[in-house]
Amino acid sequence: MTASNLAQYLAAEPLDVTHALAALVQRDILEPVDDGYRLKAF
Repeated sequence: MTASNLAQYLAAEPLDVTHALAALVQRDILEPVDDGYRLKAF
């Protein structure tokens, strides 16, 4: 899922979603894949 897709689904501002995704990557919850993100396997 890309940041712009997620922003559309949530009816959120794209910049806010981008910051949230970066925080989730830093916390090892999401991982970047190609041009989007996925949940990191535990």
